[in-house]
Amino acid sequence: MKTEHRSTKNFSRLSLICVIFLVIFLPRAAVYAAPESGRIVISAAEQYNYARQLMDEGRYPTAAVELERLIHFFPDHSLADRALLLLGICRMEENRMDEARGSFAEAAMVAGEGPEAAWARLMTGETYYRQGLLAEAAQWFGYAGETADRTEVEDAARYRLGWTLLREGRWSDASYIFGEVSPSSPLHPSAAELSARSPAGYDLPRKDPLTAGTLAALIPGLGHAYVTRYRDATVAFVLNGLFIWATVEAFNRDHNALGVILGILGLGWYTGNIYSAVNVAHKYNARMQDDFRRSLDDRFDATRPPPVKGSLGISISFRF
Repeated sequence: MKTEHRSTKNFSRLSLICVIFLVIFLPRAAVYAAPESGRIVISAAEQYNYARQLMDEGRYPTAAVELERLIHFFPDHSLADRALLLLGICRMEENRMDEARGSFAEAAMVAGEGPEAAWARLMTGETYYRQGLLAEAAQWFGYAGETADRTEVEDAARYRLGWTLLREGRWSDASYIFGEVSPSSPLHPSAAELSARSPAGYDLPRKDPLTAGTLAALIPGLGHAYVTRYRDATVAFVLNGLFIWATVEAFNRDHNALGVILGILGLGWYTGNIYSAVNVAHKYNARMQDDFRRSLDDRFDATRPPPVKGSLGISISFRF
């Protein structure tokens, strides 16, 4: 009887402990393990907004994963078109230009004639622009502007084309294109300033490569001095002078073979001096243009396409 009573008492204690455990821990476990009655709900709009937040934070690889998830779970949703576009932008920001162009091509094909298609073409031009392939960039910016059905996309295409022309040194053409940006565009204040300042590119300091080469041919080092590269001018003058002196001395002392070798080497230095003078003149002009362009303000933000219009409410749920 004592053994039976003890077993009953132990069982009662164990039951009490179990009840206390369930009261304390079960509600919390239910919250973490089974939100919304055992379902995880994924909303296309929330997924899109989360990816946008990641992009705003500069976390482009993570944003790309979330966008791919949205495209996978909501292939027929209107946000899938925009997700393809944003995916291309993430790839572009990661400097994965070929993959970015692939995403933009798919986005344009899926979107048809919608605004995402024109923006995808604009972004394709942006990939070439960032790679310095300006002819290809100009073609895509022009194509995007011609096919845009929304003014903000058309204005963005004009603005980007203007910058492409600036990089090509086509100052008047750039000024004209910037002037075509609509007054209603957020880019208009910047475009108006760029239109006014672009012609100043004609007045930039410039060195004529032909003049630099001619001066270097007359007196080694003089071409470099013309381009204000005085240290290089001194080196070119001294080295060429030493080779000329050594060559003359070798022939005067009947060391003809040595004289020929020194003459060939001296001719190489002399020719290199001319080539270098022409090259530094080109670099001088490019540096002046780059400095001028850096003084201008580029207000284009490739990561902010025109906003989506309308409300989006589809969601998908998984039971476990």
